[in-house]
Amino acid sequence: NGKGTMTNVNVYSQKGLTLNGSKDAVYDGTTTFATAGDITINGSYKATPLDGGQVGVGIALIAEGDITVNGSSEMFLAAVAGGKFTQNGSSTIRGRIAAKGDIKFNGSFDIDSGVGIINPEFSEPGDADLALVSRR
Repeated sequence: NGKGTMTNVNVYSQKGLTLNGSKDAVYDGTTTFATAGDITINGSYKATPLDGGQVGVGIALIAEGDITVNGSSEMFLAAVAGGKFTQNGSSTIRGRIAAKGDIKFNGSFDIDSGVGIINPEFSEPGDADLALVSRR
């Protein structure tokens, strides 16, 4: 809750994850939030893409449930929701969004021209297969 800086943070949760920030809250570097529940981001966050100002995704949001972004945030993100993705308030989003459910943008927002939005009606039925591949 409140202001602070999260740099290269990885957070994994078996339940939901809620972040309450202020205008002074910053994500710096590459950060991952993954949960078996829902992710809710409230407040105003500024997210820098990568260390050194390189262009790239700064935040990965992965939820088995819903992802909701409330407030005024600037995010370079890759979001994957097993439920729906909802943006409320005023945000600038750059990156990719994929959701099994609905994707809704409410309020004032700016979607960067490079954003990729995946329509859930074009998904394959059934569960995804996950394989671990290692390269050295």
